Amino acid sequence: MLSLVVACNSGPDEFDGLGKWRFGKTTLANAKREGRCDPTKLSDGRDATWCYAVTPIKIANRATTVDLYFLGSGDDAPLIEIQLHTRGCQEDQLIGWMRTSFGQQLDEHDKKYYWQNKYLFAAAFAPISPGECEVHFVPLSEQSEIARLKK
Repeated sequence: MLSLVVACNSGPDEFDGLGKWRFGKTTLANAKREGRCDPTKLSDGRDATWCYAVTPIKIANRATTVDLYFLGSGDDAPLIEIQLHTRGCQEDQLIGWMRTSFGQQLDEHDKKYYWQNKYLFAAAFAPISPGECEVHFVPLSEQSEIARLKK
């Protein structure tokens, strides 16, 4: 299992992705080598590709499953969402990890926490059900996906 390596461009709190999955660099061709990918539709109707069964990432001392979403279906389709799902999630540890990695959150309500830097928007839902958490990362260019996560 891989440990988390946060990709960074220009200093603290300026992450542009997680591990090898980086906004503006990772394409669908990268994910196809590692997991399974199927066509899907985004909430706004755009065509996308969902990739799953990729190598787990460890955050807050827990393994997570990783789902990746790409805009389009060609090998050059850009990464537009990294979604992590954790079972056995300890909410305090997860939120602590997010705060350490991304700084103080922008907003918090109803067990939903939000962060933003100059590259991405992050949303942590802790918990989504007892012992389960989700974390979503999207590039700032994906305003419709950010709006979806804020609902």
